[in-house]
Amino acid sequence: MNRSGLTALGLITFLLAGWEGAVRIWTIPVFILPPPSLILKTAVVQAPMILPHAAVTGTEIVLGIVLALTTAIPLAIAMFARPVLEKALSPFLVASQAIPVFALAPLLVIWLGYGMASKVFMAWIIIF
Repeated sequence: MNRSGLTALGLITFLLAGWEGAVRIWTIPVFILPPPSLILKTAVVQAPMILPHAAVTGTEIVLGIVLALTTAIPLAIAMFARPVLEKALSPFLVASQAIPVFALAPLLVIWLGYGMASKVFMAWIIIF
């Protein structure tokens, strides 16, 4: 590991130790600020419940990335090759990026449902 990696690891260790110590010294209630050790313990105990959901989320993210790359790259190449296409599509692409994505979330759920499609489409919009 190089020097910057060790520095980052040392900083993270220092911050986690400080957090753990502060919570224990000042007896901060766990419902306000749980110590890192409790968070890790809970994550390990709850792993059988969390991992299947994390796998679904990861699948949605990967599908969104693949969809965005397979649409954005060919579109960018086409727009570069055909300036007329760029002039025609640029206003729509700019407008699509100007709309806050989270404002579209309720509409996507109505249009596409609660399943994977709405989340993949949301990832596609963000990445595209």
